[in-house]
Amino acid sequence: MQAPASLDRILQLTKDIELATAVGDWPRAADLASERSPLVMSLAAQQPAESIDKLKALLALDRMILGYAETAQSELATEYTRAMRAVRVASQYERVAHL
Repeated sequence: MQAPASLDRILQLTKDIELATAVGDWPRAADLASERSPLVMSLAAQQPAESIDKLKALLALDRMILGYAETAQSELATEYTRAMRAVRVASQYERVAHL
């Protein structure tokens, strides 16, 4: 009965990752994912029938987490572009101000 306990732990870690990503706590999400990864990799390919619902819940949570990550990446890319544009404009202003 070791596998169900591991699957329960994986599901709990996945819920914790989802919560961390929902609030933008990416360092915590990464730490939790590092803890979860070896457990996921240790799962047997064949799971008992009673584990199917837990596996479906894991997949659904993983899809949500991926959505949060994609949104955050897009927002950060937009912020980065704005910041780089602001740096260029400030540099141009500084050059002109010294003339």
